[in-house]
Amino acid sequence: VQAGKLDAIIAARRSLAHRYNDLLASVPGISTPVEPGGHFHTYQSYCIRLLAGQDRAAIMRELAAQDIATRRGVMAIHLEPLYRATNRALSLPVTEAATRETLLLPLFAGMTEEEQDTVVAALRRALR
Repeated sequence: VQAGKLDAIIAARRSLAHRYNDLLASVPGISTPVEPGGHFHTYQSYCIRLLAGQDRAAIMRELAAQDIATRRGVMAIHLEPLYRATNRALSLPVTEAATRETLLLPLFAGMTEEEQDTVVAALRRALR
């Protein structure tokens, strides 16, 4: 049944993601997702990158205190304990930076503009 709704779900997610892009364009300290020309992003998640040494954990705590659920963005498998134990020398600096600096904001097909506005206002307050 969900497969029959897929086009509408993706269209709703894309619309919300583009609205996030517009709302966050002037917010210092972050970068928003990029959709290269000729490519189609489904926005399974909306991942921002924190710039200039922003403290992701503190931002996530502050948003959680306002009942806004977030998650870490990129998770580097080579840093997880099981893999780290067998690959101690492996270094992937770009992946490791993305692991420290990315954050997933709420995004779901039924999200309202009011809910998005609440997320953006809370994120603005959390960024220092």
